[in-house]
Amino acid sequence: GRRSGVSKPNIYRYFESREEILLWLMVDEFESLVNELETVFAQAPPTPAYLADRLAESFLARPLLCRLLGMSAAILEHNLSAQAIANAKTAILAPFSRLQARLNEALPWLSPDDAAWAVQTIALYVAGLWPAAHPSAAAKEVLARPEFAAFLPQAETDLTRFVAVVFAGLKDNG
Repeated sequence: GRRSGVSKPNIYRYFESREEILLWLMVDEFESLVNELETVFAQAPPTPAYLADRLAESFLARPLLCRLLGMSAAILEHNLSAQAIANAKTAILAPFSRLQARLNEALPWLSPDDAAWAVQTIALYVAGLWPAAHPSAAAKEVLARPEFAAFLPQAETDLTRFVAVVFAGLKDNG
């Protein structure tokens, strides 16, 4: 509110709580991600490996989106009305559908349902990966010990690999 010059009471005229504000920030960040990915998909040959790299890179370049994805179902949606959740999900449906369509065009062996599942699954993986890859100071200290190193994911490597495995699995099942 301070940065935009709007008072706190005025902000809450439009949003029922700070959780709703955060949900709308997530919608905006996801829209930005999809806009970028549509440009990326149009510029190069859409091989599964290339797409996996770009998807991972684009998600991880948006730390706010990654954090909010992790909070969405576990925290934000538990503190909102059904109408507020429905409004945000309605808004995210358009960019979600656009990303699904771009994936479906780039990887024609994906069915529309599989492309939608891939988008949802990748977002869910990001939601869990981000906090694990960015632990608290105390957890980071523990994970620096050699015996615990396997518990600290490498976000870009792991997300790229995960997306590639999702694509390969869907291709093999197709």
